[in-house]
Amino acid sequence: MSAAGDDRIPLASVLSNTAQLLEVLSDKAAEIDEAVGDWLVSGDGTRPPLALLQDVDLMRQSVDCLRILTANLARQDLEDCNISVVEAVDGIYLESIRSGCRRI
Repeated sequence: MSAAGDDRIPLASVLSNTAQLLEVLSDKAAEIDEAVGDWLVSGDGTRPPLALLQDVDLMRQSVDCLRILTANLARQDLEDCNISVVEAVDGIYLESIRSGCRRI
């Protein structure tokens, strides 16, 4: 697919795919959080397993790529694309994220 071609898909598809990627990252973050918590509580002075540290790096890179995707989408001509903020923030439990979605 060429960047300048007519390769276009619905915004809903992009957002759905992004949500699926973020679900994987969220699950991975929960695993890392639990593993680090267990490691800290154990009092074991050894380093966390290398695989855990690699997961942290992959998660960071993935979040950065999703940030780039979001920024690229924001630069596209989406002026006539409006969403319901109430529906968009439904289920979001962090106030900083909810309020960030309300800014114009």
